[in-house]
Amino acid sequence: MPRDAARATELACDYLCIGAGTSTLGFVDVVLSASKDKTFIIVDKHTAPGGHWTMAYPFVTLHQPAGSYGVNSEPLGKKFENGRELLDIDDLATGEEIVAYYRRVMDKFVATGRVRYFPKATYDFEVKTFVTQDGERCSVSYGKLVTPESNVTVPSMRPPLFEVAAGRAVVKPVNSLPNEEHEHYVVLGGGKTGADAVLHLLKRGVPLQRLKWVVPRDAWFNLREVYVANGSLLGSTLIILDSLLQNDSSLAAFLAMERMGLIGRLDEEIDPDVMKHAIVTTDELHLLRGVQTVRLGRVRAVASEHIELERGQLPLENDTLLVDCTATAFASTRGDYAIFNPGHIRLSSGGTSLPSHSSARIGHLEATFETDAEKNAMFYLPQSAPGTGYVFDRADFIEGLYAELKTSGTFSAHPPSAKFLQNSRTEVMSMVHMTVPMIKSMSPALHQLRKQAKAFITKVEEEGWDDVPAKILGF
Repeated sequence: MPRDAARATELACDYLCIGAGTSTLGFVDVVLSASKDKTFIIVDKHTAPGGHWTMAYPFVTLHQPAGSYGVNSEPLGKKFENGRELLDIDDLATGEEIVAYYRRVMDKFVATGRVRYFPKATYDFEVKTFVTQDGERCSVSYGKLVTPESNVTVPSMRPPLFEVAAGRAVVKPVNSLPNEEHEHYVVLGGGKTGADAVLHLLKRGVPLQRLKWVVPRDAWFNLREVYVANGSLLGSTLIILDSLLQNDSSLAAFLAMERMGLIGRLDEEIDPDVMKHAIVTTDELHLLRGVQTVRLGRVRAVASEHIELERGQLPLENDTLLVDCTATAFASTRGDYAIFNPGHIRLSSGGTSLPSHSSARIGHLEATFETDAEKNAMFYLPQSAPGTGYVFDRADFIEGLYAELKTSGTFSAHPPSAKFLQNSRTEVMSMVHMTVPMIKSMSPALHQLRKQAKAFITKVEEEGWDDVPAKILGF
C-alpha cells in the first residue's frame, strides 16, 4: 500500500456509496428515511450530484413525466391536486432543473447529519481510499458497499468511439450543438440522444437537405400521448399485455401496439427489432420521418471525405458537423448476478423500471428484510446472457416485462412492501399520483391488469411466442 494511503484519514459509515447519480440517491433516500441511525458516505467524481445529468447536453429533458422521477421524498413535478403530485405528460423537467433538484436532495441528506458527501473524488478500490477536493486522502470502514450498475457514459464524458481524420467534417459531442453553425449536419446515433439532436436542429430551422441521420438499428418509439394517457401508465400497460396475449408472435404484438397508437417507427416498411424506450410525441415522430436516414450500421471511422460505416460509406460535404450522440444507455437489466451480496449492494434496473424506481425498491428491501436471500427473492431479474444496455430486442422486452410483473407480485403479496409501492412517487402507477375520482374510475382496469398479468406470466413460462419460444426466455 502506498505510504500516503497508510496515513489516510479514517472515516466510518454503514453504507459507502460510489457515485451520486439517480440510482445511488434513490437508494439512500429510502434507507435514510426508513432508519434513525444508518450512516452514509457518498463519494462522487462529479462536481455536483446528479451523475450523468451534470454533463448532459443543454437542451435535454426527461422523456417521462417529472412527477415520477428522482427520489421518493422530494417532488420534481409541477402539477399538483389536493396535495397529490400528478403525472403530466407535458411536464418534462430540463437537465438544469434535474441538477438543481438533486442539489436540493443532497442538501437535505447532509442536513440530517447522517450523510457525508464528497464531490470531485474518485474511490480507488485497489487501495480502498479516495482523495477529497481539498487534497485529503481518506479511507473508509463500512458495513456495505453500494455501487450502481448503470455505467452511463454520455458523449461529453469521452472522445469519439472511432478514429477521426482531418478533412471536410469535424466531430463534436451533442453538448456543443447549440453553439455550432455549419453548412451541413450528420447526427450519429439512433437512440434518445440522437432523436433529441435531430429535433433540436429541425426546431432551430435547419433545412432537411442539410441534415442526415445515421441510425445503426431502427427502433420503436413510445408515443407520449398514449404512453401516459390520463396521467397513468395503466392504459398503456393493458395495451402491451393485451397485444402480447392476443398474438402468436412478438412482431405481431408490436404491430398491434402500433395500431393502438402506443408505439411508432421511422419507416413503416421496416420492422424494428429493438425498443430503446425513447418517448416522442406523434408530431415529433412525423418530423423525424422527414429526415434522410442512413442505415449502413455503426460508424467505423471518419475519413477526410467520407464516413466509414459497417456496410458502406457516407460521402461528406464541406463544412459538416458530425454530432456525436453515440452514448451508452442504462446498463443491462440481466440476472447473471445478485443485487444483494455479502457486504455489497449492486443497484440494478430490474425489469422495465427506470433506475429511480428500481433503486427505491432496492432501498426498501434493504431496510425491510434481514438476509440477502430474502431480499434477492423479492426482486426478479431477466436471466439470459448479459446484454449491452437498456436496449431491448423483442425477447428482452418480454423478459423485462415478465421480471417487472413478478417483482410487483412479490411486493403486492407482502403487506409492508405493497404499502411502500402504493406510497412511492417513483412508482408511476402509485396511488399518490391519483385523485380519488381517478382511483374509482380505474378500479375495473386495475382488476383487468391483475388478470392480464397472471395470464402473461403463464404464457412466458409455458408457451412463449413463435419467434420468442419459452425455452429462450431463461425462466
